[in-house]
Amino acid sequence: MLDAYYDVYPYEAIGWLLFSGEIIVLENEHDGLHKFSISERQVASALDINDISPNDIFAIWHTHPTREATPSADDRSFMAALHEVWPGKVHIILDHDGHRIWTYDGEVKEIPHVATHQG
Repeated sequence: MLDAYYDVYPYEAIGWLLFSGEIIVLENEHDGLHKFSISERQVASALDINDISPNDIFAIWHTHPTREATPSADDRSFMAALHEVWPGKVHIILDHDGHRIWTYDGEVKEIPHVATHQG
């Protein structure tokens, strides 16, 4: 995830963390600095190419390279919409200092833990 963070900096990166530990990097189809977008076509293609199903995905991750790892209003809307089709997915947001983990079950809640990008 960190490689993707730096590869597209200052834009947001996005992808999936599988239960197997594998990281899938998706293409951010949004051209703005503070947003991400992925199409249904890209999702279907990534599932097919990687021979996985939504049940193999533990978390959806994306980066906030220029702000804190707190969900924006757009992130919250994405979490709510995703919950309708893929319930129970964890959301990881990486920022310049570390990452924070969020879940959605009618409301956005942080999953407490300690994590930094340092060694």
